[in-house]
This record gives sequence, C-alpha cells and structure tokens, in this order.
Amino acid sequence: MLALTELLACPTCRVDAGSAINQATNGAIFVMLGVMAVVFAGFLAVVVGFVRKQRALSQFQLSGVVSGVSIPSSTP
Repeated sequence: MLALTELLACPTCRVDAGSAINQATNGAIFVMLGVMAVVFAGFLAVVVGFVRKQRALSQFQLSGVVSGVSIPSSTP
C-alpha cells in the first residue's frame, strides 16, 4: 500500500528533484508561463492599438473643426 501512494503522489510532493518527471513538470510550467506571457502581450498590443487609433481620430476630428470642416461623430 505504501508503494502505491508513492506512485500516485504529485511531482511536487516527491523529494527527488533530479527525476525526469520533476524536470518535465518544471519545463511544462515554464512553457505555460511563456504562452501566457505571449497572450497577455497580444492583449496589451490590442489595447495600445485601440488607444492610438482613438487619439488619432480625436486629433483628426479636432483639426477638422478648427479648419472649419464639420466631421459628424459616429455616435448620436
């Protein structure tokens, strides 16, 4: 019974830090962290793009109003 519980233990509960299972678990954690970092960077890039486009549109609308050209807004 003792051998069965040791086989079913998670890799973080084992004491052998150099085993292949622990190395694979650590590698998987770093891969998942890398994927999450790429996804979050993509979200951040989308938000930054939206902010830049909104600022450019605001500047364009303001420059049209100053020069006397009326640009209708998209919202009523």
